[in-house]
Amino acid sequence: MTDLRYLWDDPRPDLRDSPLWQRLFRLIPNLEYRRKCDLHIALWTLRCFGVMIRQTHNLTEFIVDTGPDREWVTTDDFKRDKHRYLEEHRESVSQLLRQL
Repeated sequence: MTDLRYLWDDPRPDLRDSPLWQRLFRLIPNLEYRRKCDLHIALWTLRCFGVMIRQTHNLTEFIVDTGPDREWVTTDDFKRDKHRYLEEHRESVSQLLRQL
């Protein structure tokens, strides 16, 4: 049997928002959502590519550094991929981000 416990850990502990991702991954099992495994893998994969969480006093959102040497060259590139991988989980993602 394969040990999948690594999926509960932030794959990018080198980034400053790692504590938020650690918490996010641990909140997923508590969701009332039948596709939480799909959601977890989508979020974990995006995090591997450097997606970060930014919190302000009224908003929590996903952000990325963009540029020619980054995974996403433009913010629009990231928005397209975010929509592609997370749109079907939108309500659950919003719920998770509100809990952070």
